[in-house]
Amino acid sequence: MRIMAFGAAYVPEKEYGDFTSKPVYRRGHFLWPKSTGISIGRNLITRLTGDSKYDAHLRAHELGHYYQQTKLGFANFYARTVGEYVKYGMGKTYDTGGTLEFGAQRYSLNTVGYFQISYVY
Repeated sequence: MRIMAFGAAYVPEKEYGDFTSKPVYRRGHFLWPKSTGISIGRNLITRLTGDSKYDAHLRAHELGHYYQQTKLGFANFYARTVGEYVKYGMGKTYDTGGTLEFGAQRYSLNTVGYFQISYVY
């Protein structure tokens, strides 16, 4: 069922964090647009583009969300995410300090040395 919902699992060429409960990287499937990602519990769905620099950012960004979920809890993470999307708009959350998206961008910056604009409108 997980493969049908989230795509096949894969092992990234680089680790992006040190966790006691390791995340499962998944490829998504044809219904997931390329260059998008989502973190659902331990499943990090990253629909890779083939651009190694962007893909590294995407993995690190979603891993940042996984880290946030381990701290906040699954339900609190998603409740806060929805609240921030409503309050600021989906695209603006990436630019607004203190939001979960902004935090994931910072995690990407600290992990791979950069982040890329990944707005969703």
